Amino acid sequence: LFGIWFLLCIVFTLTDTMSIANVAHGVGALAGWLLGRCIVAERRAVHVAAMVAMGVVIAIGATVARPAINLSSEFRGSFYRGSVAFKEGRYEEAARHFEVANSERPNEPAILVNLGSTYHELGRDVEALALYKRAVELDPSERGALGPYVAALIDVDAKRAVEADDFELAKALIEESLSWYPDGVYPKQLFSWMEEEERRRGIVPQGP
Repeated sequence: LFGIWFLLCIVFTLTDTMSIANVAHGVGALAGWLLGRCIVAERRAVHVAAMVAMGVVIAIGATVARPAINLSSEFRGSFYRGSVAFKEGRYEEAARHFEVANSERPNEPAILVNLGSTYHELGRDVEALALYKRAVELDPSERGALGPYVAALIDVDAKRAVEADDFELAKALIEESLSWYPDGVYPKQLFSWMEEEERRRGIVPQGP
């Protein structure tokens, strides 16, 4: 049963139906078999030595050698270098790498999201917001994860609109924010404040 499922997983991955860590599952199966041999085989020392060697190879492959041997496209080239730079707080460098990755593979949601996050760290929120929205447009399943971030960026624009006394624009932005993240507290507070301010301004002024 698991053998058949493993073959199906390979087909799913090759046809881009579903991305599955087939190498990890295959190595896990091999490790399980070796562990079983270590327990029941007569020549246990050979299998124990093989198990230890396998552990060493995996440890090296999962750390220092990972960029060179990982078969996933997400861990090769510009995308990988951008991810490392982002994690280390080198956002300018990360942006350059993600921009190259985006030119190489345009309309890849993962690249757009990471580039958007990098732009946000650099204070380029307008561009970040556009990239987040584009990523959701390409992959609607990203909406749940990105919703709070998109809403937070829209909230910033709504606050600026309020400060500029453009309440109509602010209301439109608040509605958009809540459509992305209905549980958002700040836009609701901002809307309540605007309503109070509008009522206050609607009071007929007292005569001299």
